[in-house]
Amino acid sequence: MAEKPVTIDLEEEEQKIETEIREWSSSVIEMPNPYFNNIPTCPYAKAAWEKDLVKIVFDHNGRDEQLLKFISGYDDDYDLVIIVETDYPDDQEGFHDAIDEVNSLISQDVWGDTDLWVMGFHPLDEDIDVLNDESFEPISEYSYGLVFIQRLSLLQEAANKLETQGYYDVYKGNTEITRMYEIRKDYYRRFLDEKEGNASR
Repeated sequence: MAEKPVTIDLEEEEQKIETEIREWSSSVIEMPNPYFNNIPTCPYAKAAWEKDLVKIVFDHNGRDEQLLKFISGYDDDYDLVIIVETDYPDDQEGFHDAIDEVNSLISQDVWGDTDLWVMGFHPLDEDIDVLNDESFEPISEYSYGLVFIQRLSLLQEAANKLETQGYYDVYKGNTEITRMYEIRKDYYRRFLDEKEGNASR
């Protein structure tokens, strides 16, 4: 496992991490994947990068300031905001529990916008077999957590289309992932109900 830095404040290292994320996207999740019926792991990633709709920001102090900044003021300049957490918590389970709680609070309109969804990847997460990224060579010597923020509606509407193409068949029987998808669908239904209710007033 790569070294966890106490802090990263060098522009050069941030650039390495940004390049690493972009190259990982290009060589892994933008490529056709047999596990997903030969659909790319992330079918919309390539277009988002090409249209400059992905923003990468860094959180070096572990206080979630960047996360709170974007979920309380998401402005749609980007389709995806990626927060690189160099001072991530060692507690992997707590990291994911905190993200689940953030999504729950978003759905309760705590920050004034229920059309958001947050996902995270912790350095201790198990390798995902369906990614086929064994040959990818890291650029940065440091490990880091990733938090993704995007519009819930765009994500779920895209997921609904992909579901008809057999994209999610690989996850049948995976109770953890299935549960996450059901929670996301439920939050999306709540968002639609709220939107329809506001429109009828």
